[in-house]
This record gives sequence, C-alpha cells and structure tokens, in this order.
Amino acid sequence: MIVCGSCYRHLRRCYRFLLKTMLGEKASTTELSVSDTHNWRTDELSWRSKMRESIRPRSMEEPVSKHSPRALHGRLHRIAFVAAKVDPVVRELAHYRRFYSIWAIDFDLDMERLKYRGPELVAHLLKNTLEANPNDKILDYYCASGLVGVALKRQGFQWIDGLDISESMIRIAREKRCYTMCKRVQNEDDLNDYYDFVIICSPLENRNIIVYSTAKLVRVLKPSSYLVVAQPLPNHIPDEIAAKKLIKQVESAANLKLVKKVSVRDYIKNSMGVIAVFHPQL
Repeated sequence: MIVCGSCYRHLRRCYRFLLKTMLGEKASTTELSVSDTHNWRTDELSWRSKMRESIRPRSMEEPVSKHSPRALHGRLHRIAFVAAKVDPVVRELAHYRRFYSIWAIDFDLDMERLKYRGPELVAHLLKNTLEANPNDKILDYYCASGLVGVALKRQGFQWIDGLDISESMIRIAREKRCYTMCKRVQNEDDLNDYYDFVIICSPLENRNIIVYSTAKLVRVLKPSSYLVVAQPLPNHIPDEIAAKKLIKQVESAANLKLVKKVSVRDYIKNSMGVIAVFHPQL
C-alpha cells in the first residue's frame, strides 16, 4: 500500500495522540494539527519506550485494571491473533448468519416480489428429470424460510430435512410444517445420516460458501446420491464463464462429477441462474 507523505505524517500524529490517551496523560487535539513541526520520529520512539514501560510484567499481587494500557495491549494482541486464524469463508458465513437473521421477517415477501423461481425449478427437476421417489431422503441445506421444502412437499416428497445457519429462519421454516427435521446447523461434521438427495438452493450468489459446504456434505451422500446446487449468476461475469467456474470448484472441492447442468432465464428477477446436478465419483 502506498501512502502519501502528508497522510503518513498525520497518521503518526494520530498514533501519538492515541498513546497519550491510553497512558492517561493530558492530550490536546491541537497535537493533531497538520502545522505541527516536531521531530515525529524521535517523539514516536519516546512514546513507544513509555508504552513498553507501562505494560512491563507485574507481580501477581499487583492488580491490573481491565482498562489499563497493559490490559488493552493484551486484548489487541488476542483479537489480532484470532482474526489471523479465522478462515475467510467462516467470516463470510458469520456475515450471512447475521444478514439472514435480520432478513427473516421479510424474506418470503421479498422472494415473491423478486419472482424467485429456484425452489419450484429444483423440485420439478427432482421429480421429472432425476425421477426421485416420494420416500427418498432429501436434505435441504441452507433451507432459509423453507421455500424449497414447500415446493418439494407439493411434488409429493415425504422425507425432507432442513438445516440452516440462522435460528430466525429456522423458526419460520418450522411453521410451514414441511420438514421431518428442521434445526440450525452447528457443525457439518455432526451429520451422521445419509441422504438420496442434498439440495443447496440460494437466492443469492455465494460461490465460496457453496464450495465450502459441498466439501463438508459429501460425507452424507450415498454412492447413488445426487447433490443439486442452484443459484443465480453474477451480472458482472458472462453467464457461461460463471457457471463453469462454479461447477469446476464444486467438482474439485468434493470429488464430484457433473451429470446435468440447466441454465435458467430469470432464476430471480433480471438474473440468470444455473442448476447443477453432481454425482459422487466412485
């Protein structure tokens, strides 16, 4: 990252101001003035030495305030350590969990306004193209408010399990009474059942999460099972390129083989979509 000289000097002034505040000394906002002409390098080294002195090891008998510079310094180190260890996809999942929890109340109405066709298309594909039996076990992963479950129930399927990352969405899905089991997913490794069909049907484009999840879900597939992935395609990438990229990543992440691909016009309002069917490689 390239920072101009003026911005760099101002950042150093902000840093000095912050150190004074943390050390409990008098700090004036005039120190942030751009016209200040102190030797900032010498000043910064001086404040760093004071900072190190303030967080020196103390005896066990000497109490340490949770607001002291030493405690603040420790918390910052712990936060930085945890942030560095967290997988980017896990952070994205946490973002989607919060997003869908807020969206849960208006989700069904918004999907109706946006003419979301994914659930009906997937249910029709299972019954008429893949010739699924009514008693086949189906897992609706990331079931949200249960729209896929409702569509499957209309097609006559009886054994449908629903899992989602948002408790708010799960509560709404349970009210539809279309799932045999419906609960919040805690860990994909806790799944100990096998399914004939696993469905991931999303109204949003989230390729990273789908690839991450398929790698975890492959363990619940039977040798004769199918994984069905349906999602809209991003508008900033040509449809064929985006679909090929998604399919290739899913195949490589979970050792699956593509058996059918369906391009869908107006999967959701003004957006193309893709439905891809995968089969475990023996």
